Amino acid sequence: MPNINIRIEAIRAIPVTSPLQKVGEVWIRRLLVKVRLGTRADTLDAVLDTGAPLSILSKDLWETCDQSGDISWVQYPPSESIPKGTSVSLMGGLYPYRLGLIEVTPIDNEGKQLLKREVLVQCLEANIHPTANARPVINLAIMGLTHGICDGRYLVVNSSPLKEAGKAWLQDERPVEPSTPRVVGSIAGYHYYDRHSRRCDCETSH
Repeated sequence: MPNINIRIEAIRAIPVTSPLQKVGEVWIRRLLVKVRLGTRADTLDAVLDTGAPLSILSKDLWETCDQSGDISWVQYPPSESIPKGTSVSLMGGLYPYRLGLIEVTPIDNEGKQLLKREVLVQCLEANIHPTANARPVINLAIMGLTHGICDGRYLVVNSSPLKEAGKAWLQDERPVEPSTPRVVGSIAGYHYYDRHSRRCDCETSH
């Protein structure tokens, strides 16, 4: 099945005090996926956030997509004002957003890629500024759990308590192939098939 590697990045350790010191360090991690937005030639790192219902892009990113005609607006295009209360909570702040569809291609550092998906994106009306524990590029894009690159795919995470250990990957579902019909009888020129097969119960022989 087609798949790409997802990077696991350790952000910081949580102090563990007695009597749990034997557990060792507990690390806060995040999953990073490389993506291509629309028809852009470059790629960027995005956080693959299973706790985010939708994907998120900061203004500087979606504006370049909009300029190249890569966004199909669902609600509140740039020509319209955003109604009060239409905002998403992110990193301690509230950000007004527009809603649009953008084709996103997931890839990895080995050159593998999955088919592009039309992703429903909350396009923030602001740029997200970096924090002490996050690189600027990480703040720009978040890939959410639904209506995005994970739809119809498996996210597999094989984690480890060690700081840099663990593997993760995103893979397509195995295609469902039609089952081969099984002939269970033949009467007067008619072949009868197993009802669990994906063909009709009977077929005339010629």
